[in-house]
Amino acid sequence: MNISAILVLAGLGIGGYFLGKLILKGDSRVEDRRRRSIELSNWTSANGLPEISKLLIAYSIGDYSFLLHSLRSISDTLANDESAKALVNRFLSVQLKSKLSTAEGKEELLGLVEKQLNVKIDRAAVNAAATPLEAKVS
Repeated sequence: MNISAILVLAGLGIGGYFLGKLILKGDSRVEDRRRRSIELSNWTSANGLPEISKLLIAYSIGDYSFLLHSLRSISDTLANDESAKALVNRFLSVQLKSKLSTAEGKEELLGLVEKQLNVKIDRAAVNAAATPLEAKVS
């Protein structure tokens, strides 16, 4: 083998490497979007939005017919006042439970209530242990 043949083979190898990188780069962007979609789906499911979670899962696996079905379902839910209120109430309920699970979250909520209602809430009363109610018999 002469030197020019070695250089041609090396050039082909390097060119093939960069061409493969270019082709796989586009594929990795799609995979990254789908991976982020799955992560977002897990978050929406954990935060009381399973309808959106289903939509994101359909996107992540490339099931575009189910994606369209999910979009229609969400549209129908939001078009109906009762269904929309139930969706919002479920989301807010999950968020409230999450906020009340930490001392910082409770304090944030108390501050928000105080600001919105223009009242002062006694923190000692809020943090005191609850006592069972006793029935009074007359």
